Amino acid sequence: MIGKPIGQSTRIALGIISFLVLIGLYTLISYRAYQKNPNQKSVPGWVRGDRSFLLGFKKAATPLPTFSRGQTDEGDSFIEFSTREAGWIYQDALWDGVISLLFGGPSGLSLDTNGVPSSLLRFTLGIVAGSFLAVIVGIAMGCYPWIEACLKPPISFLASIPPTAMMVVYMLLFGLEMKMFVAVVGIGIFPTLAHSIYQAVKNDVPESAIYKSYTLGASKMEIIWEVVIPQILPRIIDAIRLQVGPAMIFLIAVELGLGSEGIGYRLRNARRGNYYNVIFIYLIMLGVFGMTIDWLLSRFRRWICPWFGESSK
Repeated sequence: MIGKPIGQSTRIALGIISFLVLIGLYTLISYRAYQKNPNQKSVPGWVRGDRSFLLGFKKAATPLPTFSRGQTDEGDSFIEFSTREAGWIYQDALWDGVISLLFGGPSGLSLDTNGVPSSLLRFTLGIVAGSFLAVIVGIAMGCYPWIEACLKPPISFLASIPPTAMMVVYMLLFGLEMKMFVAVVGIGIFPTLAHSIYQAVKNDVPESAIYKSYTLGASKMEIIWEVVIPQILPRIIDAIRLQVGPAMIFLIAVELGLGSEGIGYRLRNARRGNYYNVIFIYLIMLGVFGMTIDWLLSRFRRWICPWFGESSK
């Protein structure tokens, strides 16, 4: 039956199975890549010294890790991690990418730098600023036709321009400081988010509720605050959830091209040194972060809007 609900345990089991399938596909791709080229680093294996994960975790017996201090071309200090076995240095496994992030590695990465916190701060400020502006403009467009007539054409125009294509404009307006990265995220999500909120006001707020409020003597601001916002609040939260992914794309793209710190900058350094294991670990971190934000917003919607039901997860 179409739309028939399933149990929570079944839902969790299917979710786990889907992740296992992804892990299995990656393992197969890595195995085939090592079969073609045992020295490749583009699709790293899971553990140190393991060139054939599918054939039974052929881990080499490695001694204690060795560390050496150094400095990148950009002036960042790091502690290089390596493991020797039979004359080879293994720094191309995903496990070594984890070690590089924990203790510092040849790509100038470590958790004691301001890379990850800088990106998270830029992302958070951009999401908050863009969402706040979009909520105000979207509600105003939905409630007042003259504001809709003024703002809808330019917002539709801005929505058609990729934010990454406007990096030169952002540089001229905001420089290369924090404001530029926040603007890329905030302005990047603003047009689509404002349009979604505007559509929610037009489609989800019954006219009868507005007329009844006027009959009871409510002012325009009271109607917006007591009728419109509670009615569309679940849609606002869901619209923000849908903008988490694009916001991360905008931020990482700008950091890759112009950043001097942040995850995008670290990815650029790792790419220059062909440390794909570090790149893959960062991708996993970004995926976990995005899923966590989506889950928190979903729980927040269910908590603050219990009347909305469970139909939208």
